[in-house]
Amino acid sequence: MNQTADAVVIGGGVHGTSVAYHLAQRGLRVILLEKKFLAAGGTGKSTAVVRMHYDNIPEAQLVHVSSKYFFDWANVVGGDSGYVKTGFVRIVIPTEVDALKANVAMQQKIGIRTQVITAQEFREIEPAWDVSDVTFAAYEPDSGYADPQATTLSFATRAKEMGAQILQETMVLKINTTGNRVTSVTTDKAGEISTGKVIVVAGAWTPHLVKPLGIDLPIVCERHQVASFVRPPKIGKPHITCIDGAREMYFRPEGQTLTLVGCGVGKPTDPDNYNENIDDPQIEFTAERIARRIPSMNDGLSQGGWSGIYDMTPDEKCIADALPIDGLYVNAGQSGTGFKIAPALGLCISELVCDGKAKTVDLTPFRMTRFAEGKPLMGEHPYSTSWHTGRTK
Repeated sequence: MNQTADAVVIGGGVHGTSVAYHLAQRGLRVILLEKKFLAAGGTGKSTAVVRMHYDNIPEAQLVHVSSKYFFDWANVVGGDSGYVKTGFVRIVIPTEVDALKANVAMQQKIGIRTQVITAQEFREIEPAWDVSDVTFAAYEPDSGYADPQATTLSFATRAKEMGAQILQETMVLKINTTGNRVTSVTTDKAGEISTGKVIVVAGAWTPHLVKPLGIDLPIVCERHQVASFVRPPKIGKPHITCIDGAREMYFRPEGQTLTLVGCGVGKPTDPDNYNENIDDPQIEFTAERIARRIPSMNDGLSQGGWSGIYDMTPDEKCIADALPIDGLYVNAGQSGTGFKIAPALGLCISELVCDGKAKTVDLTPFRMTRFAEGKPLMGEHPYSTSWHTGRTK
């Protein structure tokens, strides 16, 4: 028997469940479809860093809104996101200190709690780190990391409590249209679901789903690796979370004894068939990188690691937009930085679907057509290094 829904969400990662939660909150009858299980794609392999530092206003606005969720999850959403407050620091190369200061000032105007600290203040926070190459850095005392699976499950659980259906192991075979309007989706196990609104939030699989409708999204899938190390006892308590532009890496603590490190260039891959383990040479490469910033990590022990997937766009910013078919919307192309903005984007997409326009944060900068227009989303004070890809721009 065919079902009917006010809105169908395709994709069960943190962004898909956030969209489902916010639509259900608006009173819509929502069905979320996930071809595997919740957080099975990029979300489940995310390091789930929650930091405020961006070089552009739209993403800074999104993460500021999202921080209000993470910092008070039990009261705002319900359940537990696994959020751990560690503090966060952003390191840049010396020639980019002016850009750093400008970006911190921009974030402060938005309302983000952040500040510029000196090298001496940095040493007081992390005395075990080598900051001899640092003159100033950006510091956020409230930032940290969350649990990507717990965050996703919390959104899904609350969505179900508000009436949404979450169908796992259910693949979307086709998005159906009549004229220029969405009418239904065809699935492998749930039959055809009639709906006038479809939100595709399927990460690296998104282009495949909309291409039969004549829509080409500039999203490619890349494999990225994360290494895990046991910190030596001399380091002591868990350290702060860091994006290190000077060393082109990011790292954060995991629990009381581990440090997770991501660095290196991503490589194009098939999201349905890629090596989910970490390469042995990558472990050695990453160990050398982290020991340059935290010398005592030379005595750290490898715990292996894993590989995940990024859905990359040309400007490494997401596409969140209504597509040129009535009733069809997209939120994809997070480019490895999307976990922390999932709450705000879910809210904004729900506004776009229900009200015709996002009100909390203007989504216009994330429109699909910006690439054809030659207007990629860039900050006024960008950095020359790309911390999560290892590419120098």
